Amino acid sequence: MQIKLIINDVEDENLIDISLDSSSTISSWLIDYYFTKTYLNQVKISNKSIQPNIIIGLHDMFSIYQIIQTTSTLKEFFELCKKKFQNIKNDLILDNYNNYLNRCGLNDIIDLFHQCKLKLFIRKIIFNINNIKNEIDRLILNYLLEISLERYIYDENTQLSTIETNQTILKLFDNEKNYVEQTITKIVMKSLLGMNIFVVIISLIVLLIGIIYQPLPKDFPQPWKYRFLSYWAHRIDQLGYYCEQMNLFTRIDLIRNLHYLSIGLFQKRHPECHLKVYDRKIANVSVRIYEPEELINYEKKTVMIYFHGGGFLLGSVETYDQATYLMANLTRTTLIAVEYRLAPEYRFPSGLEDCLSVSRELFKNGNNYKINSNRIILSGDSAGGNLALVVSHSLINDGYRPYLLSLLYPSLQFFDFTLPSYRLYLKQNILGVLNENNLLSMVSLLSEDDIQITNDILFNSHVSIDDKKKLYPFIDPNKYLSISYEFNESQQKNENLIKNLKFLLSPLMSPLLVSDQQLIQLPKILLFTTEFDILRDEGFIFASRLNSLNKTIYHHHFSNAFHGAHVFLYGPLRFEIAHQMIEHTAQIIRNHM
Repeated sequence: MQIKLIINDVEDENLIDISLDSSSTISSWLIDYYFTKTYLNQVKISNKSIQPNIIIGLHDMFSIYQIIQTTSTLKEFFELCKKKFQNIKNDLILDNYNNYLNRCGLNDIIDLFHQCKLKLFIRKIIFNINNIKNEIDRLILNYLLEISLERYIYDENTQLSTIETNQTILKLFDNEKNYVEQTITKIVMKSLLGMNIFVVIISLIVLLIGIIYQPLPKDFPQPWKYRFLSYWAHRIDQLGYYCEQMNLFTRIDLIRNLHYLSIGLFQKRHPECHLKVYDRKIANVSVRIYEPEELINYEKKTVMIYFHGGGFLLGSVETYDQATYLMANLTRTTLIAVEYRLAPEYRFPSGLEDCLSVSRELFKNGNNYKINSNRIILSGDSAGGNLALVVSHSLINDGYRPYLLSLLYPSLQFFDFTLPSYRLYLKQNILGVLNENNLLSMVSLLSEDDIQITNDILFNSHVSIDDKKKLYPFIDPNKYLSISYEFNESQQKNENLIKNLKFLLSPLMSPLLVSDQQLIQLPKILLFTTEFDILRDEGFIFASRLNSLNKTIYHHHFSNAFHGAHVFLYGPLRFEIAHQMIEHTAQIIRNHM
């Protein structure tokens, strides 16, 4: 007999002689012929040559079945294929084919079909059909589902096979489909839950690394609490930056709120302190007054005027209430906290003018407030320390003389940002917000037109060569810090910064940049500095200059404290060092009253 083989509309060029014995069928012969021709690379399927080392998939066998389906059942065809594969001597082809079946789930599907386990067979198809990329393989599975409607259902409990109607089998198919979909949903949800747990664990690890990775001095107090505070302050600062870019709100507003929530939210009022606290205006400036009850009727009270810190941008009498309340109680002195205006809403010198207005009013009309104008203490921390010193210079020029000047880590100069303490601590992100970026932002917000501040300001490019020659002797670290320090007068300069930041070098912003004669005129000075602080060195320079002039000064250095520590008195962010700092400062003030 001669036949011409056509597979998938591809016609074999030659007539083929076939010889069938009594035990052969056209089906078995075609399978033999197919595998022989495939192995010899002579049969083309879908215009693609089947290479011997290519996986022989079910779609290839299905192509043959389409030829012989009139004379063979699908089950007979699969059995013939199975036998043929059992006789294949090429292990590579057989292994590849088995791997292919396992990967697609077809192996189990075919076995279940042969065993008439229709329920499991349908379930297995539904599970795997969407994972099969080959369209012909997908066609086989669909075909198997179709012919399964005429098959038996195998009951695993009774181990009996029964013929069912198409309607029953379709119902079974729907039930199994719903079961599979529910199972897949559960698997997906479980995977998502596992993924969420994984993400949470990774986030916690990142958080832990972020908190741990911050070098601190050897004897730093409560380092883990500080790391936690610093980490989240830095993240909120970054959040504020992105929100500002999207015009949601300003970063400075977010930091102000963080500042209040960290320290101002935990106000303390102790009846046993016997302090009267009330708000009023002096010289049209809001102030908060803390008055010991035993001094209410006293006609000549000693008064402390306090200017809070915050880089001229942050802080308020509310935020600082716990610190000023404790200071008034420990010194038993009437304390007046000034609510001066802040940048950027009010530019320099608005805040300074408020501080001067209150101070001048009290010096000029002290009798109206039952205070002794000869016993007025000026005090402040950080930017507030700067204001206290500038106000003191101005009052002396006006003919008034403060009784005492108490300064806690004051900001004294904007001339040299290359001092060792700047180089050492600016990169360490003190409190999460005292860093290079925020220093640039602060200077920009203090400037008149929000000018763009570039990184070269950290190398003093805002100072002209003439100003460097004139002002450098006032802070010379080689002289006042006793260190080897090279100051390059011809360093790079930025004409835009020089022009727009001239005000930073004024004695109204940099009170350290004044003559020795002006320093000599200052009252007794109590100076407190901290180690972990970018302002550390200018405090030491100030003390060294005063000592070189034989000026009365008390200088105490908190070697294990950080800038801004004294306000963390209560609440979950309470630091023991804060109480130590205020208690020590109050005691020294009382000793000099």
